[in-house]
Amino acid sequence: MLKNLTISRRLTWLNALVSASALLLACLAFLTYDQVTFKRSLLHNLSAQAQVVGLNSISALVFNDPDSANTTLSALRSSPSILAASIFTSDGRLFASYAVDPRYAIRMGPVIPEGHTEAYVFTGEQVVLSRTIVFGNKVMGTITIRGSLAELSGRLRQYLGIVLVVLIFSLAAALLLSAAFRRAVAEPIVQLAETAQLISRDKNYAIRATPTGNRDETALLIESFNEMLAQIHDRDAALETERARLNVIVDNAPVGIVLAEAPSGNIIIFNRRATEIVGHDLLPSPTVESYGQWNTLHADGRPFAPEEHPLARAIQRGEVVQGEEYRYVRSDGRETWIRSSAAPVRDKQGRIVAGVLVFSDVDEQKRAEEALLRSEKLAAAGRLAASISHEINNPLESITNLLYLALTDQTLTPQTKDFLAQAEQELARVSQITTQTLRFYRQTTNPTSADVGDLVESVFRLLKGRLAQTQVEVVREFRAGTPIVCFEGELRQVLTNLIGNALDAMGNTKGRLLVRTSEQRNYATGEPGVRVTIADRGSGISQEILKRIFEPFYSTKGNRGTGLGLWVSKEIIAKHRGTIRVKSKVGVGTTFSVFLPMSCLKQDHGDIADIASA
Repeated sequence: MLKNLTISRRLTWLNALVSASALLLACLAFLTYDQVTFKRSLLHNLSAQAQVVGLNSISALVFNDPDSANTTLSALRSSPSILAASIFTSDGRLFASYAVDPRYAIRMGPVIPEGHTEAYVFTGEQVVLSRTIVFGNKVMGTITIRGSLAELSGRLRQYLGIVLVVLIFSLAAALLLSAAFRRAVAEPIVQLAETAQLISRDKNYAIRATPTGNRDETALLIESFNEMLAQIHDRDAALETERARLNVIVDNAPVGIVLAEAPSGNIIIFNRRATEIVGHDLLPSPTVESYGQWNTLHADGRPFAPEEHPLARAIQRGEVVQGEEYRYVRSDGRETWIRSSAAPVRDKQGRIVAGVLVFSDVDEQKRAEEALLRSEKLAAAGRLAASISHEINNPLESITNLLYLALTDQTLTPQTKDFLAQAEQELARVSQITTQTLRFYRQTTNPTSADVGDLVESVFRLLKGRLAQTQVEVVREFRAGTPIVCFEGELRQVLTNLIGNALDAMGNTKGRLLVRTSEQRNYATGEPGVRVTIADRGSGISQEILKRIFEPFYSTKGNRGTGLGLWVSKEIIAKHRGTIRVKSKVGVGTTFSVFLPMSCLKQDHGDIADIASA
């Protein structure tokens, strides 16, 4: 009944109940005492009257005079509490009797135990007392008196009324006094409860309860409560400092960090580096099953199942994952390699309460490894080229000598001499290429002045037999008349590679090959030079292939290509301080644009790379 009341009302009612209980117990004790005392007094009076009547009835018993005994009993009429009386002889025979009403007549009284002079018994609102009549140490008979307890019932009702009035006034007084004094006890506790409720609602542990100024238990409670709040406030401040410090560390960590709750898998921490690596913000991930929306792929391209994710394995199985690599598809569509480690977080009982994932972008490392592999291939190719160059140079020298001797023959026709001279030039270029393959950037001859149109025509003469077997229409537009200072053999190698690739792209179809030279300036530096444009109407190149077209050992020709042609061409153009660009559209064709400055002598021509180094 009291548990839903406020402490003020509870104290009031408790005080009232305690007061009422105390008064009630006191009244009950008083009533009990009065009842016992009244009964004892009544028994004492009945005993005295029985003794007097018995003494007055001895002569009647001795002389067997019942009338005299009846007269003696009639004297009891003056006592309103006596309802009846009877005298019995020693042998139990009724000798004389008196009764205010025949209903109360006594036929037999209580048995007097041996050795006792009287006995009594209470029956309802009556009491019956028997006493022996003794004369000369001889029992002459007994007298039995029936007394009424009606006066006792009246006293009880009167006292109950008094008790009720006292209780009512006592409760009223207790309530008034409790209301007056509860402020000193209840109000500090009520204020303490209101303060606790305010702190719980606002989460403001800087609030303090108002002290009472007393030194009682309530004041001690408030003091302890304020001390507890101070400790909580200091602890929260320390936790907030550590949380801020941890957030700074996590947000500026060079690796991605993800923290998820267990067993649900709900992700609660996703730092800035993690966003940078995956290329998007945190996706809603309340459960492990939602991990399927993360575009994670195995090394062979298979998508990850939700339970295969390292974080899911740490949360669900307690597995510690170290250095696992997989691919992730970023929001921009680019795939990147990720190396991750995951581990469960356990409480003191060893239960898994969270899981943490740490991962980093190793795409550059993967590319570096691929570049290292390519460099190893280049080194192997260099060693092979050195061996081939050594074996080829000897027969080339013999052929060159034979051509020299043949050219001294005066009987040769001019056309034959021209063919032999061109063959001698190409042999010289073959010798230069073999040496260049051995030490790619080491210049073995001095640059010379050459007309770019003449270099193009010399390439077409070399490819004359191949062009005759195709249906390609060759269009020449030579608009550059100023020669440039260059390494003729190397530029001839570049032009041969670009024109040969154009012919490969058109195949046996009827195509069109445009080769244009024009004098222009470098868009960035304004330096004058010659631009060579080679455009074909072949199959075209896709954007994916264009991204890797200048990488070494990358080829779309299968076993027919080495993957080194365009890479070598780009290096040669860069050596001449020029640029090479390409545009292509699948099904339309491809255009290569090469810009060459008027002179390549404005920079140092030292060695750049030695692909033949062991």
